[in-house]
Amino acid sequence: MSDVVLGSGTNRIGNGLKWALVAAINLLLLYGVTLMYAQGEMAFALLVLIITATANWVFLSSKAYSYRYVFPALVGVLVFVVFPLIYTVNIAFTNYSSTNLLSLQRVKEIHLAKTYETGGGSYGFSLYQNGESYQLNLQGKGDNKHSYTTEDFYLMGAEGVDAIQVTTLDGSSEPVGEKLAIKALIKLRQGLKKVQITLPDGTGLAMTGLRSFGAIAPVYQAGENDTLIDSRSGAVLTPDHATGFYIDEHGERLSPGFTVYTGWDNFIRVTTDEGVQEPFLKIFVWTVSFSALTVVFTLAVGLLMACLMQWEPLKGNGVYRLFLILPYAVPAFISILIFRGLFNQNFGGNYSAPFI
Repeated sequence: MSDVVLGSGTNRIGNGLKWALVAAINLLLLYGVTLMYAQGEMAFALLVLIITATANWVFLSSKAYSYRYVFPALVGVLVFVVFPLIYTVNIAFTNYSSTNLLSLQRVKEIHLAKTYETGGGSYGFSLYQNGESYQLNLQGKGDNKHSYTTEDFYLMGAEGVDAIQVTTLDGSSEPVGEKLAIKALIKLRQGLKKVQITLPDGTGLAMTGLRSFGAIAPVYQAGENDTLIDSRSGAVLTPDHATGFYIDEHGERLSPGFTVYTGWDNFIRVTTDEGVQEPFLKIFVWTVSFSALTVVFTLAVGLLMACLMQWEPLKGNGVYRLFLILPYAVPAFISILIFRGLFNQNFGGNYSAPFI
């Protein structure tokens, strides 16, 4: 009797752990879906949500027990074959390009973050470090005799923020900490470029050189209906949903642009634009020919080699099989090296926008 009770208690504990693990995995995946949705990646969020819901049904329902063995393979086909195909077809109906990668809202934020030097005064500066915090001491140049000391600010983790807002203290305040040499300023210049200082009179300053800060102002102001107003000329730029760019009254486009659906325009251009039609036809014919010949020769040579490897009088079959498998292993290794270079923090795909 005691063994039965003990076994029952063990089963309850096992079931409890199983459901706790399932709940934890679901919460983690739903958190990822929420992040994707917040970033505007609707397609990826929907894909993960569908896979999560299907996995719960397959592995938790007794009616779907037989699908558990093929589910991983079906997910692989969906993620690596079906989804990329649908995603690519969807992109073909948009103006997606190197200048039209982002959404309208993100493009608007980029333009609103642009600044220019107003010529309202230039300041030399010295940087002081006190533990993990920093202070800037600003000294006016030329006829500008003002000097200011900023409040404490932090540069650690500045890579993930657009700007570091810093206010100033009165001119009599002295910075605290160790004055850093030019060598240290060079190492910290990426973080210092994100520092935006507000003087007591409301003037904004930003780094304009390795040894100077200058007065800046935003290039554009937000208008109604997603329009932008040029602070320098007063010109109004409106989003053109046909081309995917902000344009002014003269029709000039402002880069970067945003992604919009263009319908069949890309396909019509392929068949009517001579500059695109001729190279497209050459590439299309070559691709079809290459694919057909690859299948035919791969099948023929593969069958021939398979027959040879099974031929009993042939000596050293193991060595030949080793040489035959190497071409399949080497491309994966090369891909690893390529992606290692792409994700290199110093020389890979990272890009820092210059001051405007």
